[in-house]
Amino acid sequence: MPKSAREPAKVEHPKLDALDGLDRALLASIIRNPDAAYSKWAEEVGVSARTVRRRYEQLRRQGIVRVFGRTLPGFGGRIAWLARIHGAPGRLGPIASELATLETTRWVRLSRDCGELICGVVTVPSIYDDLLFRLHSSVPARDIQIHQLLQVWGQPGSVTSGAETIDDIDQLLLETYAKDGRASATKIAASLGLDPATVSRHRRRLVDSGILYFEADVHPDALSESGDLNIWMRVRPGHIEELGRRLRDMPETRFVAAISGQHQIVANVVLPSASDAITFIDDLGECGIVDIEMVPMGHALKRSAGS
Repeated sequence: MPKSAREPAKVEHPKLDALDGLDRALLASIIRNPDAAYSKWAEEVGVSARTVRRRYEQLRRQGIVRVFGRTLPGFGGRIAWLARIHGAPGRLGPIASELATLETTRWVRLSRDCGELICGVVTVPSIYDDLLFRLHSSVPARDIQIHQLLQVWGQPGSVTSGAETIDDIDQLLLETYAKDGRASATKIAASLGLDPATVSRHRRRLVDSGILYFEADVHPDALSESGDLNIWMRVRPGHIEELGRRLRDMPETRFVAAISGQHQIVANVVLPSASDAITFIDDLGECGIVDIEMVPMGHALKRSAGS
């Protein structure tokens, strides 16, 4: 890992200031149902499908939103884990920059005070061991915690099994949708030399079997400038599954997983403002939470690898 004290430059999105009510309503619809037809989004926001399509393409080009297909992190026997690293901003910045370049990282984010780095990794055991060694070589053991993702509550019905059932066409589609979840069957068929009906049939089988699901990646500041929080929760036995499912079904939740370590669940939520966290947590009072730690999140160097 690099030893330079220079922090990564924050990438500003001036277009975020120009978002209007329609843009934000559309983003909310995309988050709720990322693979819906444009006509469905149009019905929800009250404009034509043509307008919705034009707005979506504009937001996508600006790097504010994209839809991608993905599998659960543990699909196919992969190891999924979170590295949580504490340190001075001058030390964490270069580490975050390098981690963001790795193919195995799905997301890399700094806390708002730049004193904490979160890195999500999905990989095979041999690469995991090498990356873990590199991290411990550059970060004191007291400053790093490694949490295995025991269960990720993704879209209902998603599975980690079934890798042995996919064929070459399925694999090509998974790779294609990981880059663009809104790509049409006609466009994919043309690029892969397949028939559109074949693409549609394989896509439906992947979705129906729970292997493939779709997710919206929205720039955090497009949703909230102060209510983007990672919430680390200690939970009493007998309540972990219940709490995970409840958080998954809440519109504010962007990610939730059961993890190893001193906390049982971690979630990323986006609220209208930081003060809304109080009500959000209080509403979970009957879910067996023993205590919580809330960390306001800041710059995202990498939001997803979409794999």
